[in-house]
Amino acid sequence: MARVGLSILCGFVFISAGVWAADFPKGQLPETVTPTHYAINLKILPEDQRFSGNVGIDVQLSKASNIIFFHGKDLAVQGAHVIVAGKKMEAAYEEIPQSGGVAKLTTDAVIPAGPARIEITYTAPFNRQLEGLYRSDEGGDSYAFTQMEPIAARLAFPSFDEPRFKTPYDTTLTVRQAHVAISNTPSIKEEKLSNELKTITFSTTKPLPTYLIAFAVGPLDVVEWKAIRKTEIREVEIPLRGITARGKGPQIKYALENTEALLVILENYFGIPYPYEKLDLVAATDFAAGAMENAGAIFYREPLMLFDDKASLSQKRRYALTHAHEMAHQWFGNLVTPAWWDDIWLNEAFATWMEYRTAQEWNPKGEYGRLNLTGSLGAMGTDGWRSARQIAQPIASNDDISNAFDSITYEKGGGVLSMFERYYGAEQFRKGVKLHMQRYRFGIATSKEFLQSIADANGDTQGVAAFQTFLNQPGVPFVRSELKCTKSGAKLNISQSRYALAGEPGDAPRPEQTWQIPMCVVYGDGSQRKQVCEIVPERSASIDLKAEQCPAWVMPNADGAGYFRFALNNKDWDALIANASQLTEKEVLSALDSLDAAFTAGNVDVDKYLERVKALLRSKGSNPPWDIALAPIGRLTWIKDNLVSEETRGAVKTLMSEIYGPIYDHLGLDPTSAMDKANAIQANLLRTPIVNLMALQVERADVRAELAKRGTAFLGMGGDGKINSRAIDASLAEVAITVAVQDNGEPVAEAILTHLKTERSAVTRSRLLSSLTRSTDKAVAAKARALALDTTLRGNEVPIMMYGSMREPANAADGWAWFKANVDALATRTPPTDRGDLAGIGTRFCSKGDRDDYAKFFQGRIDSMTGGPRTMAQTLEQVDACRILVQQQRRKADKYFSTRSGEKS
Repeated sequence: MARVGLSILCGFVFISAGVWAADFPKGQLPETVTPTHYAINLKILPEDQRFSGNVGIDVQLSKASNIIFFHGKDLAVQGAHVIVAGKKMEAAYEEIPQSGGVAKLTTDAVIPAGPARIEITYTAPFNRQLEGLYRSDEGGDSYAFTQMEPIAARLAFPSFDEPRFKTPYDTTLTVRQAHVAISNTPSIKEEKLSNELKTITFSTTKPLPTYLIAFAVGPLDVVEWKAIRKTEIREVEIPLRGITARGKGPQIKYALENTEALLVILENYFGIPYPYEKLDLVAATDFAAGAMENAGAIFYREPLMLFDDKASLSQKRRYALTHAHEMAHQWFGNLVTPAWWDDIWLNEAFATWMEYRTAQEWNPKGEYGRLNLTGSLGAMGTDGWRSARQIAQPIASNDDISNAFDSITYEKGGGVLSMFERYYGAEQFRKGVKLHMQRYRFGIATSKEFLQSIADANGDTQGVAAFQTFLNQPGVPFVRSELKCTKSGAKLNISQSRYALAGEPGDAPRPEQTWQIPMCVVYGDGSQRKQVCEIVPERSASIDLKAEQCPAWVMPNADGAGYFRFALNNKDWDALIANASQLTEKEVLSALDSLDAAFTAGNVDVDKYLERVKALLRSKGSNPPWDIALAPIGRLTWIKDNLVSEETRGAVKTLMSEIYGPIYDHLGLDPTSAMDKANAIQANLLRTPIVNLMALQVERADVRAELAKRGTAFLGMGGDGKINSRAIDASLAEVAITVAVQDNGEPVAEAILTHLKTERSAVTRSRLLSSLTRSTDKAVAAKARALALDTTLRGNEVPIMMYGSMREPANAADGWAWFKANVDALATRTPPTDRGDLAGIGTRFCSKGDRDDYAKFFQGRIDSMTGGPRTMAQTLEQVDACRILVQQQRRKADKYFSTRSGEKS
């Protein structure tokens, strides 16, 4: 492998060609060197191609050595030294090829055990793939932003780029005098230099890991907001600011004015003051993630922070949830940091869990209360694959780090936390969380230490033992339940196994697994609703139901609080559905999920599945709660697109119309219906998906005609050519433009492309781009695909076009051929840590031929795509599950829908 010698060529340490024979750390760095402080000095001029820096790192060596391993990637090092007791030693800096950014310092003399200082001078390119220190061009201006998590700080400065290394930082940035510079702490000194430059010095940070360091530089608007007030918990105010691209400052008002209420709720829960000196909300012009919890300077995608007076309810809801999530990280993740990436769930699961409870407390009428449940139900889809990983997944490589940021960590983790909060009781669980925060304040902690805090706060070990069975093994518990009534009383007999999708004959059985499941069973005893709770630790068990008579019905998952799926026999299902009016909304959601799981596992045929789903929907009246009403839409769409033959597809549309047409007729396109007046939030949450269904799946003519009319008006067609946001409610703008481009073709597509040349609103741009991918006109679809490779597109817009190329069934074949021809170019526009996600393109497939073509295409390249092997394995499982279910159920589905068509005629 190449190594850097001490030869100097044009001022740079020359990277000589040679063979690297020694070993280097493949996972965590050695424990022999620990950083204790960073001094970072960077010159950041965003319009340039490169930036420069001088970084000093104070370290402590536990034993003498002439080699120090740390991290650096794509750094052109001009000088490297190690200073011990005032003596400066020249060092050779080497970036080890194909190591993911491991670097090595070598000195001629041995560095003694004890304190030392590393000093490195270097330049590096501004990253253009939205990681490290990257450049973003918008509105004729250039900006620099950072995204360090998980392992991209090494692109910005030489570092010990692991979460366990928490140290203070002193940062000085040299920037243009006309520019604003933001970092984690307040600026304490500003000095003008020659050549229209200035240096800004920031106060010393609290101990932080590298992944939380942040910089933003450019012609930024700074909106100074009223400081967050003192509270009983916090004795000082918190300075609050909004940071946006030039000219967009007024749009961050809504985000700023609602920050204090959300943050105070979080402070009250943790019982610990907000840990940092200030809070900046930074709306980055281009950002790969939704948001990033940098201490004291949280970065967001623009659509989450910037609102005009026509912002949709869904946009404001995403703001509340994401903002609560990122601010929750200021405690879980920032104040107390996981020691290694195998415990990243301690960050993300807690922030996910906290975002829902915080938003619900912030706005009790906002319909946030069931989102944690629907999130965990969604995670069960991923957790059902054979290749699913566990929450606390061992990390052996960068692939594992990349895979760790998925629905298992976020939504499954949040669901499991919710289950154990119910087990302990909300206040008792909170005591454990507070104890953990106090014990490890500004330090690091492991899952084991967190569980010990919960146990110590509650004097309990049984719950912790059960908790570990959900953290340390993959899969969804599948609980088969049967009600048995005898003279001696009523029991619920249960057996547990790992949930499995329908397989082919000869498939290897899944390994036997058991969990210690906290189960609360609810049942009907006469006119009473009763409940019993136990931890079920064995493969088979019986739960005594204290009832005066044989229960009329039984629900194995009270309030949907347990992270498991359940099965009932036909008799018990019929009884449960007949009494579904006695179930809570969460219980209906849990039952709908378990029905869907039974169908996809091949345990229930399509006719029985659909009849039970319809009965559960009816149990909540003609206008069921929004999330219950919407729960079956994904499966109905899959049945239409994949399961039935062409001849019976129309009958599926008819069924969709029967279920959802009346809801649409009550709602209409405008927020003026009786339902809006009775419950505006419920109506709004229903309207967008119902209109999408009626327009794009059912293809109801009157709905499409009105949407096409409003979509062309939104684009300014037939008028002044300018975007007219008042033409349709903001929540329906995308579907209106979609129908317009589908029905009117090339002229609408050209209008969209014209707007994209000048449009600065990230929300509007996203709507325009997404709508364009839905065109089934071959020429328009080809133009849409080509945009993914157009450098005028923002980096976070590329996935819209790439994955959208196969969104419409009619475009799938052409989209796949285009993807294969351009995969290398698409990879260069994707952050390296996200390139494994490209393998997810195949989830659209549902045939053996497509499966084999997909597998053949990725087989030779997947190992070079970070996180790719697991993504590919899960995609292949998903394709197999789809085609196997089609094999098993198509004839039955065609018969069912043919019968329905005959009845209707």
